[in-house]
Order: sequence, then structure tokens, then C-alpha cells
Amino acid sequence: MAKFDRAIETIIQNAINDGVFDNLSGKGKPLDLRENPLAAKEWRMAFSMLENEGFALPWMEERKEIEKDLKEARLFLQRTWNWRITHLESGDNTPMVEHEWRKAQAKFSEVVTALNKRIDAYNAQIPADVFYRPRIVLGREIEEVKQG
Repeated sequence: MAKFDRAIETIIQNAINDGVFDNLSGKGKPLDLRENPLAAKEWRMAFSMLENEGFALPWMEERKEIEKDLKEARLFLQRTWNWRITHLESGDNTPMVEHEWRKAQAKFSEVVTALNKRIDAYNAQIPADVFYRPRIVLGREIEEVKQG
């Protein structure tokens, strides 16, 4: 693989040395990275216009809210797991420690159930499959928290 990478680098460097890239439009200007490469081409202009005016389509706002709420729920679960580990490492393995962990998992499960309902509603609104949001898999989420 490294040999292939060096060959590509050599080709690019030779093209630079030969001036192949000297007359590209936009040379010397910063790249505009605001455009969403996942958006279908026919939607990009509409999204850009809305964003420039501070607006977003309701389903786009819902996606942002889903991701924000999931991040907060993951953080809560991670903090509880870390608290549990700290207590267990210090020799505190009272029933309260496991009770708090089970309580946190139950709360997280409730949040995931609610988020999955919102994800189903979101997926029913999206204009193209590229915006599809997979459902949250509870067991996978809990295992990722345990793995750190």
C-alpha cells in the first residue's frame, strides 16, 4: 500500500512541477466548505439559501435536535458508568452502586425509545435517502459506554 501511495504522490508532485495546477479557477482563494456534500445536487441551492438567511427546514432542525439529545443522553450514561467504576475500584460495591447503574440504564432506555420514535418520524419526512438516520440500538450504545 505504501508503494502505491508514493506512486500517487510522485504523480501529483510531477503535475505540480509541470504547472498543471497553475491555472485552476479559484487558485489562491479559500475553499468553500459550507456546502453539504451529502445533499442531493438539486437540493443544495435551496439549502444554501435557507442557511444563509438563518433558516432550516423542519426535518433538518429535527435531525439536529435528535443528535443533540442523543449526545446528552450518552454523556449522562457515560458519567454514571464512570461513577460506578470509580466506586467499584475504591472498594465500594454496595447495592446502591449497582442500583444507580441500573437506574441510569433504564433512563437511557426510555430516552432511546423516545428518540427512535422521533427518528422514525424524521425518516418519514426526509426528501432523499441520503438523509436517512438509522435507529439507535440500545445494547450497542451501552456496550460502547462500557468500552469507554
